[in-house]
Amino acid sequence: WTDRIAQLLGGVSGHRDNGPSNLMMMLVRMLRLLRILRLLKLVKAVRPLYILAKGVTQAMQSIFWVLVLTLVTIYAFAILATRMVG
Repeated sequence: WTDRIAQLLGGVSGHRDNGPSNLMMMLVRMLRLLRILRLLKLVKAVRPLYILAKGVTQAMQSIFWVLVLTLVTIYAFAILATRMVG
């Protein structure tokens, strides 16, 4: 429902100005952020959910480094293939 309020207050065009509508948009964004923070508080309160979220973030870090290694390897082989083919 906050998305709909943001659309009504700011319009669909996304035009930014320094008027009162911009202040209202900032307020709506802050309320959305508070809703996300409330969710984080819930995750901290429920121990198994917290352990699961922590495991997911650690897995994402590992996946990021695997992706970096894969991209570097593909880049190196692409340079090698370009040199060999011409």
